[in-house]
Parts: sequence; C-alpha cells; structure tokens
Amino acid sequence: MILMTSLFQRGIEQKRGAVVLSKKDENSLLIFERKVLRRVFGAMQDNGFWRIRYNHALYELFKEPNVVKTIKLLRLQWAGHVQRMEGTRAPKRFMEGTLEGRRGRGRPTGRWSDEVERDMRVLGVRSWKEVASDRLKWRNMLDQAKAHPEL
Repeated sequence: MILMTSLFQRGIEQKRGAVVLSKKDENSLLIFERKVLRRVFGAMQDNGFWRIRYNHALYELFKEPNVVKTIKLLRLQWAGHVQRMEGTRAPKRFMEGTLEGRRGRGRPTGRWSDEVERDMRVLGVRSWKEVASDRLKWRNMLDQAKAHPEL
C-alpha cells in the first residue's frame, strides 16, 4: 500500500500539477487508481459469495484523496508559489505572458490558468492572486481545499 501511494505521489509530483486534465483524462486516471486499489485490497465475501469491492468502499479503506484531487491540490500549491515569485523569474513570466504565433487547428486545449480559476471558483475564492500573495492564508485555503468534497 505504501509503495503504491509513493509511486502515485512521485509520478504526480514530478509534473507539479502542470498538466491540464480533460474529463476523459480524469476518468481514466480514476479508473486506473480503482483497478490498482482493487488489486491491493482484493475481493470481499458477502453472504457466502465473493465479489469485488464497491468504489466507495475502496476509498474508505484507502483513506487518501484520489489521484485527480491530488493533482488539483498540487496545481493550486504551484499556482500560489508562482504568484509569490518575482516578476523576472521564468515561471512567473510564463504564467502572466501570452504566446506569439499561430494556434493549431481545432478546439483549443484547456489552459492551466483557466483550471486554477475554475478550482478557485469551486472553493469560493474570488481573487486567488491576492490570497496567494499571503503564504499563511494560501496554506489555510489549501487545507480547506483538501477537505472540500467537490474539488
């Protein structure tokens, strides 16, 4: 169990929440996580018959936020870190700047900053950049986000 958690965390933390997930990607990650958890916790016996565990039972046994919530929390943590950076640093310039050149064909992919804004709206934070400038307030907000069911 500890090995699985550490492998998930290591893979997620290397990206530091920099990836933008579509609903399809989120669903695929959750399915994979549940497959691994079912393998770890195994089947259960119910009225003399063996059956797989329900999703909610898996997460009750696991007692950790799911992989999608972990990615969102890391994204918010990184957003606060970048917001507090000096304006001359590269991550800050990339976050505030715009790209030059032509766009590709088709529907544009989601932007990282839009995902941060969406997560902040779910948490009820209107001006996240002001909150992020104060490290203590930002940490308190992240602690509240961990307990938020809709994130």
